[in-house]
Amino acid sequence: MCSVNGGLFIKVGQHVGTLDYLLPKEYVQAFKILHDGAPESSLESVRKVLASELGAPPDEIFSEFDPTPLGSASLAQVHRAVLRSSKKVVAVKVQHSLVQEHSKIDTIVIEFLAKMCDKIFPEFEFDWLIDTIKRNLPVELDFVQEGQNCEHVSRLFNDTPFLKIPKIHWSIQTDVFSVWSI
Repeated sequence: MCSVNGGLFIKVGQHVGTLDYLLPKEYVQAFKILHDGAPESSLESVRKVLASELGAPPDEIFSEFDPTPLGSASLAQVHRAVLRSSKKVVAVKVQHSLVQEHSKIDTIVIEFLAKMCDKIFPEFEFDWLIDTIKRNLPVELDFVQEGQNCEHVSRLFNDTPFLKIPKIHWSIQTDVFSVWSI
């Protein structure tokens, strides 16, 4: 169910896969597969998201765009690309299509499921999970906020030469995709 529904369902499933101190190991093991197996969006879907956000085809911004993601997670995936303007190699993080739109209804559905679990398994309380989702999901879906956090960490560790923190390309940054120097 988590993989098919994607997005927030994968994120919650990944979290459940870490609760070995709370849940039976059979449940935890079933959800652990989501840690490495988040589905990838198609290249066509990624290009649509980018075109919508950029207001132009991605080929106008990137001279190269690797069709195979470097990695995929519950809410987004990352591709290697080359900026047309500067020839710099960058990482392009793109939210999966419809994650933003589905997040509100997905939260309601997961809240309903958590309340059902509370009734079936009263010894476990899942209200904390819903509170965590409602508090953290909007922040996780805001890539501008993520970029600001990255710059804050960069300032904090400015004197740590072995730590490389990517630079954000603010001129082509939006809420649902970001471009980082690598």
